[in-house]
Amino acid sequence: MINETLDKVRELYASKQYDAALSTLDRYKEAQELTAEMLLLKGRLIQLSEGNVHTLNDAKECFLSVLRQDKENVNALLELGWLFANVLDDPEEGRRYFSKAVEKCAELREEAIKGLGSCTR
Repeated sequence: MINETLDKVRELYASKQYDAALSTLDRYKEAQELTAEMLLLKGRLIQLSEGNVHTLNDAKECFLSVLRQDKENVNALLELGWLFANVLDDPEEGRRYFSKAVEKCAELREEAIKGLGSCTR
């Protein structure tokens, strides 16, 4: 059921049917907990939606929920950075999230370079 729902939401998102995609996630949430990927999609959809069912605070809460599941989720950090910097007009808070994303990406890059180095033996 989760894969079917994600596929449907991705399809609707790609065809710019944001409200329909959001409704699909809302119906799924009635029966199951949303995964981190679903929460990221929902937060993005809320920002793109033309309906009045959700607020920007709901989008922010989706991204924060992802961070409660995984405090180092780079996608959630980036989404919060953009939300604060460009939508909520709080560039200082946006900078805080972008900085955390940069730190995490640097750590991941360093680990990947170490891994590549171990493959050259």
